[in-house]
Amino acid sequence: MGGAETAGQKRSSGWRSSVRLRLMVLAAITVAATLTVAGILLVVAFERHLERRLGLELDTRWTQLAAALTIDGTGAARLSHDPGDPRYDQPYSGIYYEIGSPGRGEVRSRSLWDAELGQTAIDAAVAAGEPIEVDGPNGSVLYLLSKPVSVAHASGERSYTISVAIDHVEIETLASEFAADVRNALIAIALVLLAGTWAQISLGLGPLATLRRELDQIRRGSKERMEGTFPDEVGPLVSDLNGLLDRQDDLIRKARERAGTLAHGLKTPLTIIQAEARRLQRSGAIEAAKTLRDQVAAMNGHVERELSRARLQGKAVAAGHATAVADTVGRIVALERRMPRGGELDWIMEVDSRLRVRMDADDFGEVLGNLLDNARKWADGTVRVSATETDGTVSLSVDDDGPGIPADMRLAMMERGTKAGARVEGSGLGLAIVSDVLEAYETGLHLETAPSGGLRARFEIEGCAAATPSTEAAAPVREPVAIRPAAE
Repeated sequence: MGGAETAGQKRSSGWRSSVRLRLMVLAAITVAATLTVAGILLVVAFERHLERRLGLELDTRWTQLAAALTIDGTGAARLSHDPGDPRYDQPYSGIYYEIGSPGRGEVRSRSLWDAELGQTAIDAAVAAGEPIEVDGPNGSVLYLLSKPVSVAHASGERSYTISVAIDHVEIETLASEFAADVRNALIAIALVLLAGTWAQISLGLGPLATLRRELDQIRRGSKERMEGTFPDEVGPLVSDLNGLLDRQDDLIRKARERAGTLAHGLKTPLTIIQAEARRLQRSGAIEAAKTLRDQVAAMNGHVERELSRARLQGKAVAAGHATAVADTVGRIVALERRMPRGGELDWIMEVDSRLRVRMDADDFGEVLGNLLDNARKWADGTVRVSATETDGTVSLSVDDDGPGIPADMRLAMMERGTKAGARVEGSGLGLAIVSDVLEAYETGLHLETAPSGGLRARFEIEGCAAATPSTEAAAPVREPVAIRPAAE
């Protein structure tokens, strides 16, 4: 009960079942994609910046070497002073220089050891006019700058090529360290963004959560209409839902009024036909009178059941209603005590006054009225009404100590027009009407053997919390209202 999905409704599974999770998944994908692209662009920009800085450093080193380049008395190229970087003297330190004329190296840094930069690489760098990447000693990659320079000598100017190189691994190391720092920073930013997104989504969906709580309270019977202040985007929906509930109540009220009008409209013709049947019987037309009486009884049965159906609210319509069980039982018992044999019976009510059911008051009265009226007709001395609640479901039973109904006849007794016998008056519609009403609430009537040996009529209906819990042990008994007990 109460957990079934609405017809036509399909519930998604996993993250698709929650708008909040859907938005968070989309936000997480967006944040991850955005920060990933940002991280890549930052690392690429940093590498380019390092390459530009490295190019400037190579140009500075080239200028220092060009300023120190001289030709000694033997005509050999020499450096007038030490370049000043100790790494030039460390083998394979990653910082190198080479000075030579075309086809012949003359001055090299000790860091090159027994390796050479290579004339092909030097020629390519000279042609490029800017630093390029070339293969270096021991499988390394160098960033090489080579430019020609002219040095004055007694025999005339001599042309040399000064080449300066730095191992590219330094750029890679710095870029790798920068990428790690950027990754950690972006992870922290992503966490902050996702936390902010979650807060924003929760705040944005807050009115929907409030709307859901309001609807749940209406469904449970705690409220009849949605109340509170809602944002402009949700306010019209709340107004439309309240208007729909008002319209629904109005339609039900008009339907019941039309049902009552129909009942009054049929009452007079049926009464005249019954009087005509009696006149025919007195005149000796017994068969004709019996035929009329049977047809009138059948018409009464049809009218009675259809009017009962027209008055039904049903589970969906009565979602916002909560009916006090003990109060309704007390009112109907007070009415039954005034009916034939009702004052001679012992009526035992074992109902907690705090129990409430999610059922329209008129529908609940229709069910109890028929069951209690049926028990009054068949009981020998005692009728017991009890109600208990378990896990939100109220189980209500009406027991009598009469002859009961054999097990093989109980299903037939809930069919229209079926009577248990001629001992009592009635049209045999009572239990059929009860079954119709309970069917509208997605439950059913169960006929069992009572502990006293008589009949127990039991049904279960969804309960709801009382608006104001009570500590009274018994329900007040009021004057009867217009709840008409039907035949058994």
